[in-house]
Amino acid sequence: YSHHLNRIYVDMLCNFSIRFNWDSSKLAGQPMYVRATTVFSDLAQAEKRVERCFQHAHESSNAMNLSPAVIKNVLRSSREMGTQDVYYCGRPDLADSWYSVLVRLSKPTEHAYHFVCKNSCSSGINRRAIDIIFTLEDAIVGARACSCPRRDILRDEGDIKNKVKTKKPLKVDKQETDMDIVGVRAAISGLRVSLTMMEQARTYKLMMQKHTEAIDRCITHLKALIENLESSLTVKANPP
Repeated sequence: YSHHLNRIYVDMLCNFSIRFNWDSSKLAGQPMYVRATTVFSDLAQAEKRVERCFQHAHESSNAMNLSPAVIKNVLRSSREMGTQDVYYCGRPDLADSWYSVLVRLSKPTEHAYHFVCKNSCSSGINRRAIDIIFTLEDAIVGARACSCPRRDILRDEGDIKNKVKTKKPLKVDKQETDMDIVGVRAAISGLRVSLTMMEQARTYKLMMQKHTEAIDRCITHLKALIENLESSLTVKANPP
């Protein structure tokens, strides 16, 4: 596990354990359900479902009588198939139905998982970065299933360090003297950052199959504010 990258490096079929903690005193001994969902890290790929490659999915379908939700999922619980309190979710016939592993836990404890496909599989993950989203804890941990975990972890950590060293300072436009225009532009920049964050939150809710009506209203309101400020900026820059 890389603390610098918040990412697990593990070979296929190799178990890795995650410890889940919560304040059990407030739940009066009630069990908790932890869902592990594998998603693509890149926002440009976020709407696509992570599925196993054709080869590994075909091998599983021929090996035993498994449900499509198990065959297509790249992540599995380390418990034997059919074990009580482990559920595989997702419907292949619905494009917006994400595959996940739901585990019932009676108390704070560890649970082990393993991958049944690799990042390098061409017809599945296809070398795209993936994350595992754990809910109810809302913890996101990057993951990479690979043949040489140590090699890849050293390479990726080195890439991050090199990016930090070569980061260029921001350029400041010294010719801008109109403070009103600068203030409007700063407000627009701040609103655009908020809009980006809201759109990312909306994408996450869609992946988790949650309602987005409230976020949709916020996004619409932010877009209207940005449009109004940009209009006022145009008027100031080009007075009648």
